[in-house]
Amino acid sequence: MSLRALVKVDSKGRVTIPLYLREAIGIEPESYVELEVNRDEGVIILRPASTPGELAVDFEVLLNKAEDVQQLTAAIVESGGEVRLLRCYREESDRYRCQVTTLVLDLKAAELLKNKVSEKGLKIISLKPVIRKAM
Repeated sequence: MSLRALVKVDSKGRVTIPLYLREAIGIEPESYVELEVNRDEGVIILRPASTPGELAVDFEVLLNKAEDVQQLTAAIVESGGEVRLLRCYREESDRYRCQVTTLVLDLKAAELLKNKVSEKGLKIISLKPVIRKAM
């Protein structure tokens, strides 16, 4: 079954997804969605970034040098996680602050992720699970 809605884009480029559409595909408040642009067809595809049973985890980590991003992604993959968002900003000389959103199976896997990142010599500033309710 196909559902449609006409929504307005505000001055900051935001749209509100109507409740009936969010409920239809399981988008919960404070959860993440993934946007995919198909330039050939001129469409944007929106889908939940995680499914019930997966846990999104937001964390910030300090890197000593730009090359440490490889260590960071290796730690995530080694712990069974999946990188969904990675943004790094230069702080001072060769230090970087990275914001990461990753998907893991549960809180135990999030703890394993934290340990793997620390084992690589990277400093986690904060780690916060984004709780998603099961549908």
